[in-house]
Amino acid sequence: MKIVIISDLHANYCALKEALKIIDKIGYDMMICLGDILSYGADIKQVVNTIGNRIKKKNTLLIKGNHDEIYDDIFAGKESKYIDSLPNWLKESIYFTAERLNQSDWDELKFIENYSQDGVFYSHANPFADRDWSYLNSSFKLEKASKILKKTNHRVGIFGHLHRVLNSTFSEKNILNINSLRANSLSNKEINILNTGSIGQPRDKNNPRPSFLWLDINIPNDFRLENYQYKYQLEFFDYPINEHLKSIQTSTLSLKTKEKLLSYFIKKN
Repeated sequence: MKIVIISDLHANYCALKEALKIIDKIGYDMMICLGDILSYGADIKQVVNTIGNRIKKKNTLLIKGNHDEIYDDIFAGKESKYIDSLPNWLKESIYFTAERLNQSDWDELKFIENYSQDGVFYSHANPFADRDWSYLNSSFKLEKASKILKKTNHRVGIFGHLHRVLNSTFSEKNILNINSLRANSLSNKEINILNTGSIGQPRDKNNPRPSFLWLDINIPNDFRLENYQYKYQLEFFDYPINEHLKSIQTSTLSLKTKEKLLSYFIKKN
C-alpha cells in the first residue's frame, strides 16, 4: 500500500499545486493531509477548493491542525485564548483569512482528529491528547511520544506541525536515536517517528525546500503486526516561489504583516 502524507499547507497554493503534480504522476493508494491548510499565505480559496475536491474525488483524509481549529472556533463564535496569545501580525493573518473563507466550503472539509491503520498513527502534532499541540522538538517529548505509540501498539507515528523533517527511532532497550535519513526501511522492532516537513512554509534553515512523505506498507498474508514492513521516503521539491510571494505582497494585509510573512521565505545575508 502506497500512502502519501502532506502537511502544513498554510494557504500556499503554488507549492501545493506543484506537490500534487509530483504526487499524481507517481500515484498513490491513499493521501493523508495532516492539517494546517490555512494562515500565513493568501491563497485561501484555491487551497480550500483544491483540498475539498481531492477529498471528494480521491481516497483522501484530512486531519485537523491547530490552525484549522482556530477557524472552527471563529465560525462557532467561541472566544479563543490561543488567538489572544498570538502576536498581532499573526492575528491579522488569521482574521484576514477568516474574512475570505466561506463557511460552507470549510464545513464540507470534514476534518478528523487523527487516524490509525496498519500499525501507523497519524496526527497533526503528536500522539498525546486530542488538540494538544505540543511540538515534538526535544528528546524528552520524542521519548514520551514513542512510549505512547508503543503502549497503543503502533510501530510508526507520522506528524507535521514542526515545519521541519524528522526521523527518530526508539529501540526495545529504550534508546532514542534522532537522525536525518531521507529514505529508509523502518525496523518493526523499534518505534519510529517521522515528520513530513511543510508544503507551504518550511522552516529548516539547512534545507528550506518544501517536502512531503511517502510511506510504503507491505501487508503480510497473516495480517500479524509484527510481520508488517514499512519503508518511507521524504520528497523535497521546488516551485515558483515568487508567485507565492507576489500573492502576499499584493494582498491587503498591512505592510508590517507582509514583511513578517515574507521573511519566512527570504534568506537573510
